[in-house]
Amino acid sequence: MKAQIVVLNSFCSKRKECVSLNDFIKRASKLKKEVIENQKDLIIVNTNDLEKLFEVRLNCFLLENKLIAVEYFVCAMFLASLLKETGFSVPESWYAVDYFIENNDTADPKTLLEGANVCFLLTTIFTERCEKRGMRRSDYVSMGTGLYGNFYNKTGKDFAYYMSFLFGEMSDATSECLKIL
Repeated sequence: MKAQIVVLNSFCSKRKECVSLNDFIKRASKLKKEVIENQKDLIIVNTNDLEKLFEVRLNCFLLENKLIAVEYFVCAMFLASLLKETGFSVPESWYAVDYFIENNDTADPKTLLEGANVCFLLTTIFTERCEKRGMRRSDYVSMGTGLYGNFYNKTGKDFAYYMSFLFGEMSDATSECLKIL
């Protein structure tokens, strides 16, 4: 296995304050402070509030469990966005294999990401669906890991690189965070 250098600038350009681990920790603390101060009056007004809430919960979990590294925070930012979008759109298919087949036919990397996201949702939120399909949760973790890795290989997107290594851990972390909500 070759070592790969992952540049965070492309992912963090949307969130200009995050370029180093210190920046991610500062962002996590700032978001946590905002949400905790307003927790009594917390009303989700728009999708950005929902995304912020997910990110705060994930960041708090990471900090409390001493999972303090850039890759975890990058994954948390991506997953907060994924969870927000899940509330507004349903995957085209809940069968991860469909995305492999579609990618084979179209060579569109977006299908790899969609398949990986479905695997993540199945292992995190809809865990009961994992067991109904003749597969186990570990099978979906393996497939999701591979799909994120293939998506990274085709696009160079940083979050996919990290998700390909941290899929299981981030699924468990997200599952715990959602219990708190």
